[in-house]
Amino acid sequence: MKFFKYEVFPYFFNMAMDEWLMGKGEFLRLYGWENPTLSYGRNQRVGTLNIDYCRKNKFNYVRRPSGGRAVFHEFELTYSFVSFRSKFPESIYESYKIISSPILKALKKIGVNAEFYKIKKSKNFYTASCFDAPNLYEIGVNGKKIVGSAQWRKRDAILQHGSILFSWDKEHWAQSHSKENSEKVLEVLEDSMITLSDVGVDIGVKEFANILKKEFFDCFSGDFEDYNFDRDKEFYELLEKYKSDEWNLIK
Repeated sequence: MKFFKYEVFPYFFNMAMDEWLMGKGEFLRLYGWENPTLSYGRNQRVGTLNIDYCRKNKFNYVRRPSGGRAVFHEFELTYSFVSFRSKFPESIYESYKIISSPILKALKKIGVNAEFYKIKKSKNFYTASCFDAPNLYEIGVNGKKIVGSAQWRKRDAILQHGSILFSWDKEHWAQSHSKENSEKVLEVLEDSMITLSDVGVDIGVKEFANILKKEFFDCFSGDFEDYNFDRDKEFYELLEKYKSDEWNLIK
């Protein structure tokens, strides 16, 4: 497994890189976002979101290559793990468990009483948020979700990426996740999501990134050298794709 050290990038770079790495090996990326960004699943309808709120506040928005639902990236750490499907069970849930295990261990290392969800809960009608209901083997604390993840499979490649919440701006989440009923959306989110700050853990993103890296490397053999890459035509085409409303607002 090759490793990309924690850095902050533009929204279009983050998504282009995640897609571009698929099929090229096994990689771990830990990254942040240059500007607050609303990301949403490849099949999610933008009519369920408030893109105008993002534009008004000069936030970015981007459609991910993976599925799942909306996440507001602001006070968090995003992880991205790319590998080969042949190395994992065909069951998405079982592969979720394997890939998410290092995250669970890292959270426990810093004193978070996190656990896997053993059942899949129904999504809430009022929100378009990834955090309103957990899938099987996603990670929560006291019945509330602290890590939101999504997976995408393409030929023999697998991508799983997700957001580990350090804190959150309630207005940004509630307003960006719905054109109407923002008060109800906030009520649902407060009942279903939790952050490191909420559980009394004060740790820097880079410090936690180092702990998380070690846990991934304990689970998957890795190269501790930072990975460099040669950009090619496909990579630059993907940058343009994720900049474009032709992709981001396609549905």
